[in-house]
Parts: sequence; structure tokens; C-alpha cells
Amino acid sequence: MEDRLLVEALRSRDPIAMGAVYDDYAERLYGYCWFQLRNSDAAQVAFRDTLMCAEAHIGRLRSPARFGPWLYALARIECRRRRPAGPVQPDLPVARHDQDDVDLRLMAWRAVTGLPSLSRELLDLRHRHGLTDSDIALVVGRRTKEVGELLGQAAVLLEAALIAEILAHDGLESCSQRSALLRPRKDEIDDDLREALVRHSLECPRCARHLPENIAPRKVYALLPHAPLPPTLRGRLMNCFTDPELAGYRLFAAARVSRFGAQGFPQQHGTGPAAALRRASEDASRGWPRALTAAVGALIAAVTTVTVCGYLGDDTLHGSNGVIAGPPGARSPRPSPAPPSRPGGARPVSAALPLALPDPAGPAALGAAPPKDYLWAPAPEDLDVRPGRLTLPAGGAGVIVLSCSTGSLDWQVSGGWPARLSPAAGTLRCGVAQLVTVRAPAAGSGSTVVTFWPGGHQVQIVWGGRQPYPPPSTPTPVPVPTDPPPSPSEPSEPEPSEPAPSEPAPSSPSRPQSPQPPPSRPEPTAAPPQAPPPESPPAATAPADPPHSDPPADPSSGSAG
Repeated sequence: MEDRLLVEALRSRDPIAMGAVYDDYAERLYGYCWFQLRNSDAAQVAFRDTLMCAEAHIGRLRSPARFGPWLYALARIECRRRRPAGPVQPDLPVARHDQDDVDLRLMAWRAVTGLPSLSRELLDLRHRHGLTDSDIALVVGRRTKEVGELLGQAAVLLEAALIAEILAHDGLESCSQRSALLRPRKDEIDDDLREALVRHSLECPRCARHLPENIAPRKVYALLPHAPLPPTLRGRLMNCFTDPELAGYRLFAAARVSRFGAQGFPQQHGTGPAAALRRASEDASRGWPRALTAAVGALIAAVTTVTVCGYLGDDTLHGSNGVIAGPPGARSPRPSPAPPSRPGGARPVSAALPLALPDPAGPAALGAAPPKDYLWAPAPEDLDVRPGRLTLPAGGAGVIVLSCSTGSLDWQVSGGWPARLSPAAGTLRCGVAQLVTVRAPAAGSGSTVVTFWPGGHQVQIVWGGRQPYPPPSTPTPVPVPTDPPPSPSEPSEPEPSEPAPSEPAPSSPSRPQSPQPPPSRPEPTAAPPQAPPPESPPAATAPADPPHSDPPADPSSGSAG
């Protein structure tokens, strides 16, 4: 049934409306809830309360065409209400022994679960649920542009996580340095080890041979386990909407979601202007080292493949024609003539993991040998980046101006740590400049280089103290030496860029007070998803979770979302 008809049926209290919503959305919403909670009982309770909230608040939704994202937004609140603080083992098998790709599925699961929670969720909404950037923005309570940037960062982090998993389990006997890095490891790969493995892959041609040419998040997520709907779930949920004894609990579940935005979407915890200023990427700095978050785009998408080709000869990942894939999302520069292959050139690198998808942007071409800084030659219509060198005081800020002369293009920046750049990616349109804010570290002096794609334009950033290489200045005419020439003067230091206004101090958004949860039985022990444990009927004064005919009691009932 179309979303418009579903919304009309819910608003008119049609008795078959909730059954139609279940038939259209149960598999997707239940799968989303299970992926967030990794527990079948908790997922059933979250899904049940999502439908209860939808029935109660359907009048708030402004656009019936957004009914699907609206349901996901409600489900997200219910999942966050029940999400445990620590790591949770899934109650479904990640892979079965009778599957041919067991190792791939295990590596994909470990890589995905090692991501920051928001990155993991955004990629799930995009690649397994098919939501667009604008739909995801409504679900998570962010701006569409911010969601696009976060999705780009999440894809890079997933690529790095999967590369670390490959290096931790494949061909350990071929590299003693990698074996030494992995020797202290106890079980899972932590953030420091993940970063060390990724950086090691840039310097070691033997380890680079084990890496895939390209990693597609859609294919990685396709390897994750799928939570099937319990066969009795539909009947038990439909009973929740017809049983008069559960009217109190339905009101209680709906009352916990009370704040809605202008479009009728529920307000997510931690959203709003103050929260948007406080973070450019939720928990990216918690789950990953900032250095890797800022630089991994260059380390994985661009530099890895070119460095491998530089070590192993002119043969590349795709053969002997000098062609490799550019950084993700970048438009390929115009190809240049490929040089003749060296006699007895090294063999091409093969992909160890079949997770690559064809690059819709097409291949990019390399010259005879990669230059020292591994740049792609810019095409005339590529990015224009000014200035080529930026000098800042310690703790100061400046801007880099991006523009393009024709059409529009997607751009991204890599490298730069410990300096901070914002935004790190976006879309340029002809005649509209994009300002990238650069913030130097608060103390000390140093320099770094950032690379803008497409085109590989590099900008040197220096801060704090005199630098030995000032930018070239326009030469002045030399006077006729009739008088003794004046003594040479020291080259003047370039004027620091004016610092950008500092960001306001973030304020913690206040959490709305939620009612006390209904009394319920203790959390059920691990049980098959097909037969969740029963629970007692709700009391008249403080309704509890539905009785035996309903999904199991909320394991963390009443916890703040």
C-alpha cells in the first residue's frame, strides 16, 4: 500500500491500518531495531513501541510521503532508549559454517561493529534500508549537508577498519613487522592497533598485496546477518492494539515521545543548534583517533594504491596500462599517455577480498612514475584551490578558498592532522566559492600538508613561529648601482591570515523528563527469538509491558533515550 494511503488509514482509525503498516514495514523496521540492539527480544519491544507511537502521533506528520523515514525516526528513539552502554554480542549467528564466505562475513561484522555508532548507523540506513541523504537527515535530526559529509567519513572509516581486519588475519607469515604489531593483541582490534596497521600498509609492499583494490560499503553491509521476523510476531503485535487491558500501556508508550519538530518528526536526543556546533561528526573522535579520522581518506583511498604501484613497478592494480581508481567520489582527471612498462616489471597486485564495485567515475591515469608527493595531474575543469600555503599563529584560524569554473563537482580533503579542517567534503557549483576553515593547534609550531580532490591540489599549512620557506614574492626591480647597494634585508614573514571567529561554547541540551517506566519483570535471559518469554499483565495504576500474548518486556524499560 502507498504511504499516503497508510497515513490516511491511520488518521481515520481504520481497524486494518496497523496490519497494513506491519505488512509494509515490519521486516525493515525490525531488522533496523535488531541491528541497533543485537537482541531479538529487545528488538521486538522497540518495534512494538514504535508502532504504538506511530498510531498515537500520526496526526503530527506533515508530509505523508515521509512516512517511512518518520517510522525510522520513531524506531531510532525506541532503540536508543534500550541500547546498552557496553558491547553486546549478537543473539543471532554472524555466519554459518555451511556458507562459503564465512571468513568474509566475520571480517565484515568485526569491521562494522568497530565503527563509531553514528557512522555504523548511517551506513546501515543508506546501504541496507535505501534511505536518501535527506531522509537520513530527518531520521537522525541533522542537516542534509552534514549527513552527506558524515556518510563520506563513515565510508572511509569502514575501509580502514576492513583493511585492518584483513591485515590482522591474512598472510601474517609474510611480514615480521606486522606480526610484531599484532603480537600484543588479545582479542579485538583496538583503535591504536587499527591505525598502526593502516599506516604500516603504506610502507610495506608485502602487506599491500593482501589489500583489495576498492571497498564498497554496500557489499560489506550485504555480508552482515539479517534478522528474520519471528513467525508469531504479527499476531502478538496486532493483539496489542485491540486488547483493552493494554490501553494504559499504549498511552504510556506514546507519552514518552513528546517533542516534535516543524515537519512532525520526533526530536532526537542531542540534536539542535548547540549540538550541531559541538560536533562535526558524532563520536568520530571517541571511537577513532583523530589523526586517522582526518587523514585516512588519503591513506586508504589515494595514497595506498599509488604507493603500492610505486613500490612494485609500473604494473598497477588493474594490469599494465597504468590505470588505477582515484579516491572515492572524486572525478577522474584526463588521462595522460602511459609510459612503456619496465622490462621484467613487478606483478600486479591482486585483490584479496572480493568487495569491489565498478567505479562509476571511471579510472584515472598515472604517469611514468608517481611523483614524490603522489599527486594526480589536475584537469582544467578540476578544483581551484587558493592559497597554496597558509601561515597561522598557534591556535589561530584561516581559510582556504575552493572554486570551480564549470558545472559542479564533488570535492574532499585528506590529511592535515594535527590541524583541523571544516568542512572536509562537499559539492562545488560554478561561481560559488567554498570556504574551508583551518584551525591550527593551540600550542607549539609545525607544518602539515592537505590534499584536495579531485586533482590532488596540495596546500601547506604552517603555524607558530618562523618558517624557513616563506612564500615567493614578486621580485622588485634592481636599482642601478651608482651608489653602494643597501644591505640585504631579511625576507619578511608572510602576514598571518585573520583568525575566524571562535565557535561558541557548546551547551549541553537538556534531556526532557520522561515518565517513570511501568514495573516489569527482570530482564529475560537469552531465549530463541521465535519464543520470547512471557510477562505479567499490566497493573491498573502503572501499566506494564503487554502480557503473554505480547512481545517480551523491555529489558531496559524506561531508560532515557
